[in-house]
Formats: sequence, C-alpha cells, structure tokens
Amino acid sequence: MRAYVRWILIAGSVALLAPDCQSDPSAFGAPDSGAWTAPSRTDEAAVRDAGVAAGSSERDVEIMVALLRALPWAGQPGRFRDVLLAEGWGDAAGSEGAPGFGQEQRAFAAFGDSAQCALTMTTLDGHPMTLVGWCTVDAALGEAALDAFERTGDERWQIAMQWHDALAERDARLAAVLGELAPLSLSESMRARYEMLRTDPGVYGFACGVGGRTPDGREAFDDLLWLEDETVFRNLLRGPHPAGRLYGAEGLLRLHAFDAEDQRTLDAASDAPVPICDGCFPGTWTVAEAWAWARSRVAFDEQVARWPTDLNELLTR
Repeated sequence: MRAYVRWILIAGSVALLAPDCQSDPSAFGAPDSGAWTAPSRTDEAAVRDAGVAAGSSERDVEIMVALLRALPWAGQPGRFRDVLLAEGWGDAAGSEGAPGFGQEQRAFAAFGDSAQCALTMTTLDGHPMTLVGWCTVDAALGEAALDAFERTGDERWQIAMQWHDALAERDARLAAVLGELAPLSLSESMRARYEMLRTDPGVYGFACGVGGRTPDGREAFDDLLWLEDETVFRNLLRGPHPAGRLYGAEGLLRLHAFDAEDQRTLDAASDAPVPICDGCFPGTWTVAEAWAWARSRVAFDEQVARWPTDLNELLTR
C-alpha cells in the first residue's frame, strides 16, 4: 500500500463521475492521504515489459499505460477525463449524472482482449471528491502497476481516492437540508453494505434485464432489512445518493416506521434524478416518481405475503 493512497474495498456496480470542466486541484486540497506524483517513464516501461513477458495483447498493455498517464490528473477532473478519452478509454453507458447538492458524476471504461477496467469519479462544484475503480487484468500487468492499484484477487485490482474536505462540505450541505446522521454500530460486513447503499447503490429497482438480475443495491438492502434497525434506513434517507435515499425510505416503509417527517425529508429533494432498473426498461426518473412506484410495489409484496402458502391452507380457511 502506497503512502499517498488510502485504499478501500469497493463493492457493487460502477456508475460515477466528473464534469467536463477544468478545476483548481487545491480548492479542496489533495487526496486525504497525500498528493499524487506523475508516474515516471520507468513505470510505463515496466508495464510494457511485463506485458511482453506475459504475452499480453498490445491493447491490454495500452489500457494500463493510459491509466498511469491519467491518474496524476485526478485532482483536475476535466483534464483527467481528457487524458483517459485521448488514450482510448470511453464513457461508460449512462455515465453522466447529477445526484444533487452540487454533486456530479461520471464513469469511464476500457475493454481489451482480457483486461477490463472501470473508473468512477464524483465531484462537488467541479472539484474532485472521490475516485474509485477496478481492473480485471493479467497478474503480471497488475504487479507492474502496483503504484496505482491494490490487489484484491488473483486478477482483480482496485483503487480508491477521497478528498475529505470536499466530502465534509457535501455532508454539511446534506445535513442542512435532510438532517443529521445518527450514530450506528454495525458489523464490518453490514457496514460495507450500508456504505455502498449510502454512497452509490448504482440503480434503484427490483430486477434488471430480461433475466431479472437482482441489483447489487437490492441485495445489500435485503441484508440490511434483516437487522430491523430504523436508524440504518433513516440515515440512508439522509444520504448523498438519490437511489440510496429511496432504499432508505423503502426500508422504513417495510418496517412500518415511515412517518410524516420521513416524507418531508424525501420531499426535500424529490425532483432529483435517480437511475431506475425496471426489468428491460432502465431509465431515469425523479425521486417522487420512483417513490410512487416503490410504494405500490411494497403494498403488493405485503398483499402477496398474506396469501395462503399452499393449497391445504387455502382449503382449511
């Protein structure tokens, strides 16, 4: 682990990032663990040498080289984006978003013959706030780029940067409008689920695509629901991501704890856009529209739960 990066495990789908503007990297300071320095030519040479030794494709090598060239610009989101795109990366589908309260988000992706990478960046008023990402890449290439990434699996590498001053300003804005967070005592695994839902659950929904895949946020939500802790979901209702706020409101509704004050909290940012996963029809709705849909779904689920569980029970009624 390098001194200038604070690594954290990132779970869930990638869906964030930066606006197309230049920004002053000093406005909110350097990343919490220090300043980035530009990779040397030796770093690029090491990646290329590792690729040759491992028999990696030229495209896979160029993906990693492009990443090394872009990372020093993480403090200037506009320049960071320009370098990635110029080096052959692309905007991820549905990458741009504005979760509100001055936040912007953008996602980037690159696909080689075996390498796959995705990065997400959030900004506050055009200044960097978080940068997270992952790469699935040959171990030799990953080892050669260890100054940039931390290994979390045989061929999986992850990165995370935070600008704490920007995050603190964002949280202060949220608290002023939505209310303060209450203290929580959660296990490490539940804390990871909670933080994913709070900061970026990706989409709000119940099933995605033709196969009805359960969204990562829904899986985390279902696990947290077992705790039956209203405070968990009331905190989510006051979080920075509109999909996370919807999961918080739904949790309170399923616990029969959603009250008038919770409704006022949800209404405070009811026009925020939220990515929705509704079967084969993904899209972007407002929080108010998504909440009407969620309430009808919860009511239906509760009705189904009261149905007879088998024919014998039905015949004995």
